[in-house]
Formats: sequence, structure tokens, C-alpha cells
Amino acid sequence: MRQPSTPAPVALATLVLVGMTAAACGHSSPAAPDTTTARTDAALAMPAALASKPGGTPSVDAKFPLLAGVFTISDRKGKVSGVYTGETIESNGISSTTLRLEVQSGTGGLAGAVGVLNGTGSGAFTGEGAFSLAVSGNISTSARKNAKFRESLKGWANIGCDAPHVIISLHADKHGIARGAELRHEVGNAGCGL
Repeated sequence: MRQPSTPAPVALATLVLVGMTAAACGHSSPAAPDTTTARTDAALAMPAALASKPGGTPSVDAKFPLLAGVFTISDRKGKVSGVYTGETIESNGISSTTLRLEVQSGTGGLAGAVGVLNGTGSGAFTGEGAFSLAVSGNISTSARKNAKFRESLKGWANIGCDAPHVIISLHADKHGIARGAELRHEVGNAGCGL
């Protein structure tokens, strides 16, 4: 006689519950993130991400504020750096991110850079994996006021733990005219511990 299969939403909820229970007890299992290496997706660290929609349909929709971000972006003219905040929305397995980057300094042909850039991205801004980010806006430099700045970045994100904060470090190699970028932020609504 064939056993009835468990519906996918129940199986997912059970897997996450087992993972959270094991993590709370300080044990590691395939369903529980190993907090010493912090290789987890921030969505699993947040039980609210599994709240049910009306009608009992599980939802994995979640919003994660991106806090205390620092960045450096290099292009053929020079380098800009500063701070940023943003938000990642995860819905039905798709992640979209918006960033507000405040340029505070520059080097080379971008010396004295200040201004605000907007970023839109997808991929691993709350976990580990590939990401892409388009950054654009106007900056002022020592040599030029109201200069357009635009970069398209692709790279890899790594997840880490600075208890109790989940930390994401993003690295982009040369892509298009960009020479590279380094970004680092804390993921709000998520936590980790050792």
C-alpha cells in the first residue's frame, strides 16, 4: 500500500521548524544552519518569513533592511566610497534589492566625490551566492559638478556572523567598465550566534 505524501507547504514548515529547533539547542543538522560558518540564508533565520496568508497558504514573502553598509566602487576614472542602506524583498524565491548609496569620498579622477547613488539589484544580498547590482546617479568631484556615475556590477556574496548580526560581504570583479567593487552590510530581521 502506498503512503500518502506530505504536501510541500507542510514539509517546508516542518523542515524550517526542525532547523530552528536544532539551531536553538546549539546543534547542527542538514536543516539547521551551522552558525560557526554562518552559511545560511537570512530568510531561514526569521520565523516571520513563514507567516500564513489568509486562506492558510504559506507565504515566504519577507523584507530585510540592509543596515550599516559600507562600499567602494572602482571604475576606469578612479574610486568612490561611502555608506549605504537599503532593503531586500524576497517573494516566491525571487530576491530584489534597492540601495541608497551616499558617496563620501573619491580618488583619482573622482577625487573629492560626494553625492547620492541609487542601486537596484537581484541575487544574494541576504545570503551567499551570485548577485548583480546596477548603480547610477549624480556626483560632484573636485574637477566637475553634477557628473553622471553609472556602474553595472556582478559578483559573489559571502555570509558571516558577527553575533548577533548576519553580515554579508559582496565582491564584484571587473565587469563592463567597472573595475570592481566591495560592499558590506548587516541584514536586519535576522540573527546568528556562536
